[in-house]
Amino acid sequence: MLLCTTLTFSQFNPAVLAKSTVRIVIKEGALVKSVATGFVWQTNHQIVTSLHVMHPGPNVKTIVEFEG
Repeated sequence: MLLCTTLTFSQFNPAVLAKSTVRIVIKEGALVKSVATGFVWQTNHQIVTSLHVMHPGPNVKTIVEFEG
């Protein structure tokens, strides 16, 4: 077995991370069904969150709020 390791010099940058964190609000009419957090995946149109947060239905509206 050959194991190669390399050092990476990436740094945690809260300002960059905050731009990819979103708040997700699931509403049916005026009633809020659930609220969760998520993050932007590869583009602004791809959001990752927990599946149990989502509610299917013709009158359900998903609102994604970008912080920062």
